[in-house]
Amino acid sequence: MWFSHVYPTVNGSANPKHNLVGAWTPNLDLQPGERMRFDIVAHLPSHGGEYDAAEYVIRGGNDGSEYYCELDQGTGLPGINGHDKWVYLGAYNLGRGSYVLLNNSGPSTSTGNVDIAWDAMAFVPIANRTGHDCKDPY
Repeated sequence: MWFSHVYPTVNGSANPKHNLVGAWTPNLDLQPGERMRFDIVAHLPSHGGEYDAAEYVIRGGNDGSEYYCELDQGTGLPGINGHDKWVYLGAYNLGRGSYVLLNNSGPSTSTGNVDIAWDAMAFVPIANRTGHDCKDPY
């Protein structure tokens, strides 16, 4: 698990002094060119994640697809630790080379006082089933 603070962008770009990007790169058991549907589930820790607009970027691998899911990482009340929980990022067709990104860039009003966390991620094969939507509880 990793933690940081959410910092404002500088002239519309990530703040070069504070920019962090976490990447989850699953080793999907797929052949070259093969795609399969997966539910992606993110773990939100009981503490260290307070940012209410954490934008996860899902890149689908060999077809260049890109999707977004914005989660509120807070699991408790302000100043009080919450509880560990899992939340769906959604169901996506993924291929080899797929990955999920999360950075600590926020709006220009960010002060560096809000925490953001990177923790466990699960990629669950679901074949042709419907799967879950972004923000669905696990």
